[in-house]
Amino acid sequence: MAVVVWKPGKVEVKRIGMIRMRLFMCARAFALVVFLAASVQASDDPEAPALRAVLTQLFVAHADRNVDGYMALWSPQSPDFARQRQALIDGFQALSRFDLANVVFGPIQVEKETATVWLRADLNSVVAGQTRSLTQRITRIFHFQRENGQWKISKNQPAEEVLAPSLRAAKSKEEREKLLSASDGTWLSLGLVQTLSVAAQQEANAGNPAEAARVASVACEAAESYGDLTALGLCHSTRGSLAMNRGDYDASQAEPRTAYDLF
Repeated sequence: MAVVVWKPGKVEVKRIGMIRMRLFMCARAFALVVFLAASVQASDDPEAPALRAVLTQLFVAHADRNVDGYMALWSPQSPDFARQRQALIDGFQALSRFDLANVVFGPIQVEKETATVWLRADLNSVVAGQTRSLTQRITRIFHFQRENGQWKISKNQPAEEVLAPSLRAAKSKEEREKLLSASDGTWLSLGLVQTLSVAAQQEANAGNPAEAARVASVACEAAESYGDLTALGLCHSTRGSLAMNRGDYDASQAEPRTAYDLF
């Protein structure tokens, strides 16, 4: 697995609200402002170069702010086609800068007429009208289908949608540690911790406090493996909120203090 490096940036993800929502929309469009071609490790599958070439074209189209060129790489049959196009347009309007750093092309799986490519990067963004850059790691799984002999993107899926259920399903901490360390942290992200934290809150709302506490602890295990302060702060804040809901006032005060002390 090879690392493709552009401009390094300091991870600093502390903003919330509308800025985070806009960044989420743009991340789903997976755009670049500056693209530099670089070599990557060859895959055993003969289709790997063609699949990576599609993503390269995707990056270049966004660097040119070419909406039609970007969407030409998507399958018109994709249920996400219209949403992706609108997210791309919204991203151009919301952000004055949007590029990627420290890109890693991950596993590529091909099954006849379909394929998936894992990709991780640090997403650097500047909201229009502001100057401060916001950096967040994103992990994506691009799904492809072959149409008329050409690979077309059919889905851009956050990797946490695959990783979070696997961590929840693990029956022991040892099993989760194996999952978290399997790729040396390559596929860990703030998004994974957010997904698990939301799942914990949902369990609490459904009247399952024990499962909510367990999932929140899994979120903290992921945050500790990732080593990101924002992720750690989020998981402790979630545990504090859950403790308050179940009447554990000591824990409800201790967890937010732990989160505060991290910063």
